[in-house]
Amino acid sequence: MNVLILVFTMLALLTIMTYTRLQTFLDYAGVRIEYKQFMENTERQDLNKAEERKYKSAKPMPKAKKTDEVDTDAQEEEPTDKDIALSKLNVSPLVAPNVEDAKLQASREITSRVFRRLLDVLYSKQEFYQEALKENTDLVGAIMNEILDTAQDPPCELKFTNVKDLANFPFRDPKLREVFYQMLKGAPAAYAHNSKGEKVKVAEGYPSLYDYLAFRKKETKIRVWLAKRGLLEALYRDPSTVERLMETRSDYYNRLKGEFISAKDAQSDLQDMYGHEGVSDIDPQFLDFSVSKTKPPTD
Repeated sequence: MNVLILVFTMLALLTIMTYTRLQTFLDYAGVRIEYKQFMENTERQDLNKAEERKYKSAKPMPKAKKTDEVDTDAQEEEPTDKDIALSKLNVSPLVAPNVEDAKLQASREITSRVFRRLLDVLYSKQEFYQEALKENTDLVGAIMNEILDTAQDPPCELKFTNVKDLANFPFRDPKLREVFYQMLKGAPAAYAHNSKGEKVKVAEGYPSLYDYLAFRKKETKIRVWLAKRGLLEALYRDPSTVERLMETRSDYYNRLKGEFISAKDAQSDLQDMYGHEGVSDIDPQFLDFSVSKTKPPTD
């Protein structure tokens, strides 16, 4: 009997000791888990505060300029009256009142010359132009004379505020009006599907004259850097010269992007190569050779 009491007593003591150790272990484990969670939360809060301080102290980054987009003006921002150079031909001198102003007369003479050439460069191969040429061998001259005479003597009642107003120009000759309208409107290339179901071009289009003209009351220059091929050919008359000029623009544009040359040096080189009277019969003062990171047109 005494032995059984001793055994039960020992078992009771072991049970109590085991329970005590188990309770101690559970308390320790619980504290450890809570501590770990506390440290993680504290660390996360510290990181958030550090990033917040970094964000508040950081300087804003400048917005990137999209230099690869062509606008021409494809590329060029819509001009305002403050601009002194456009990538298009300003036709305002052609419809300005006939006043005794030597500067205006000189500008009108140059603009008229370039305008005549531009019409021939853009449309001489088109069917409507060829048909009209059969009836009037000096078609471009007739259009130019109509514009000058109607706009100036007597003064034209149409008030020009935008290049689109040319569509309403009161030509006295209806045939010339129709030809000029075809030029202003332009025509997209025509496509059709062949027997294999492939899309093929069946007729070449031609550009709208609006793509090459602007209207600004303020005297402007033609910006060679952003002018399209057709206008350049009207200025320089020689397609091979224009091709070299466009290749030069493309080369300098890539060098500007890579910062291998400054815009000032590029402008100086471009003007030295294409800004003297031996290259064009247009007064160099009528041209602007400023250079920028705006991508020049390739057409």
